[in-house]
Amino acid sequence: MIKTQGDPPFEPMVMARTAGIVVLCLLLVALNLYTLWRVVRLEQMIDRPISVSCSGSTVSADALRGIVIGGMSFAPELLADGRVQAVLEFTLYEKEPGSTISVLHRDSADAPWMETSATAAGPLAFEARFAAGVEDRLRCQVVEKVRGEIVRASQERFFTVSEWVGDPGVRFAYTKYQGASTIEYRFYQRRGVSGIAAWQVEEIVLHVTRKGKTEEIRLTEPDWDGFRCQIQDTDLESVEVVVRYRDGVERRAEIKPPYINVPEPLVTR
Repeated sequence: MIKTQGDPPFEPMVMARTAGIVVLCLLLVALNLYTLWRVVRLEQMIDRPISVSCSGSTVSADALRGIVIGGMSFAPELLADGRVQAVLEFTLYEKEPGSTISVLHRDSADAPWMETSATAAGPLAFEARFAAGVEDRLRCQVVEKVRGEIVRASQERFFTVSEWVGDPGVRFAYTKYQGASTIEYRFYQRRGVSGIAAWQVEEIVLHVTRKGKTEEIRLTEPDWDGFRCQIQDTDLESVEVVVRYRDGVERRAEIKPPYINVPEPLVTR
């Protein structure tokens, strides 16, 4: 400001007060504009016609944004009805005020949809837990709702439960090299060690019979893909296989040379 003769004395306090009022007014205008934008945006999302696959139609492209499914895992304990507890984890880019988050899931293409509420695991991270059968091929979809209407949804995802929890059955394989006096036995679970603790094999006991005499071989230390041992092939009549699981369940089977009628799997629960 350029002062001329005759101007009143400069008042610093008056100028500072005026500047403060101007800044406050600008902040209020900005806040009002932001509030108006949020209200309009929320109303647009609520009014948007959206339906999900459980109602027989598809989700609009605008709604299929902002939700990322991280993956599926399963608790290691079996539930009382023999099923497993599935845990679906996912994140949102943003969450609408007052919205609810849930997971739609079903175990086959023609089964009815079930809905399970999600719980917060972080600011925008969530998880949902629900029961699943070990033979199910789960179909899952995450939805966000405002006033009961879906405003955001994930793409539908598929999960084959058996590929994650493994198989309780134990299979048998053998290797006999030409000219060798021994035969290698191998006992294994398909897809490696089961993810269900009760289905994991604790030990395998072999009762090997030769000329009417029986000896016992205990296998308690599995390698990367199962239990192995070398057995003398001379005068071998039969082998009783006793499989003991970690929850105390025991299964038995008998194998005999030339192993052409060995069931697949050898034992199962």
